[in-house]
Amino acid sequence: MNKEVRKITDGAMMLAIIGAAVLLDRQFAGLFSGYLLWFFPLPMVFYTSKYGLKNALPVLAASALVSLMLGLAFSSFYAICASVCGTVYGAGVHAKKDSRYIVVITMLLWVILEFLAAFVFAGVIGYDITAELQDYEKLLEMFSSASPQGEMLASVISVKTLFVMSIVTLGIMEGYITHMIAKVMLKRLRMPLPQAVPVRDWYPPKWTGYLGLACMVMYFYLFTHTLPNEILQSAGQTAGLFGTLYLVMFGVIGLWIVIPAKYPFMRGWLLPLTVFLLFGMMPALAAFGFLYIAADLHERAVKGVNSGI
Repeated sequence: MNKEVRKITDGAMMLAIIGAAVLLDRQFAGLFSGYLLWFFPLPMVFYTSKYGLKNALPVLAASALVSLMLGLAFSSFYAICASVCGTVYGAGVHAKKDSRYIVVITMLLWVILEFLAAFVFAGVIGYDITAELQDYEKLLEMFSSASPQGEMLASVISVKTLFVMSIVTLGIMEGYITHMIAKVMLKRLRMPLPQAVPVRDWYPPKWTGYLGLACMVMYFYLFTHTLPNEILQSAGQTAGLFGTLYLVMFGVIGLWIVIPAKYPFMRGWLLPLTVFLLFGMMPALAAFGFLYIAADLHERAVKGVNSGI
């Protein structure tokens, strides 16, 4: 088959798949997009990985029109957003970008799209987020009055902070699921895969360690202090919590790299030590994550692993 004809045929097939999925979702009143959202990026992942971003843009525009014509408003929005994420992911694969770059960009894009869905699109269809958050605040107050644990939770973190955290977490999970399913699909189709990177080589810039430390300090400061502006309080709590979790994540990674490299006899104690630090001494684990990022622990550990120490 001629290359140009094949390109047009594949584009038409992708549009047919997206149109069928959106129409099926309409017949099931949005159930398909609610539970199988991971499916919608796959047609554009395939097409963009094979033909590149320039050739995929017309197909993406056509898929948006098909989604708007055949689907419900909310499911059409999610189908378009998922197709955009699939196009970005496929463009990274076609350009042979590093898998870390592709995963991070896909996660960030999903987070942005989830915020758009929560605020912009919700306002268009008349969904009142403020009233919903007020109801959740009442539930949290009832929970806090019923138990000391709930009272402590209510004093540390607000409903708005939990709402923002849930959106960010959902976007990160959707980006990671897109990455994993796209890898399985591309492998089965024998198409080029993004270059895999070992976990020990996932080393961020040193400035992110200092930023995470600043966020963690702010997080613990807001434990006992209340800012005059509620928006700033929620934003500070959210940034502080994610900064702390960022350091904790690299603390765990560093623990599983540094300990086997320097103290091989402790390999069997890694799992209980990690669990103990996570649930008993999380600030210490976050501090170790800061040292792993900002100091030279990573270089020393990787040299030890590569040299067989």
